[in-house]
Amino acid sequence: LGAIGRESLYAHACCRGAVVLALSAHLGRDELSQEYGCAMRELRSLAAQCGREGYIAEGTTEALCRALSPQLAAEWAWWLVERPELLEPTAHKLLDTSVNEMLELALPHALPSITLLG
Repeated sequence: LGAIGRESLYAHACCRGAVVLALSAHLGRDELSQEYGCAMRELRSLAAQCGREGYIAEGTTEALCRALSPQLAAEWAWWLVERPELLEPTAHKLLDTSVNEMLELALPHALPSITLLG
């Protein structure tokens, strides 16, 4: 799955966002598991590739997730209800932040402007 995100054919933010979300779904596993390790390795590899391409300034998962936040935000908000066990590992391992800060990052993208402005 991570290799797909590194292919030039799938370099669009929507495709990379879908790959990041699919791989992030494995971060709720035990950190010592092979599944968790493979997901993190693929996410770091995708971030490094995006850095080499100039898509993001730094080749880190944090920079990648911040760049893709418009594509990731609605799913992160949905995880609050459906998959809360994924919020903490995603916030800490991919964004190096708290769940609250991750949701604040997602909020402007997850809800239409009219909802936020009233």
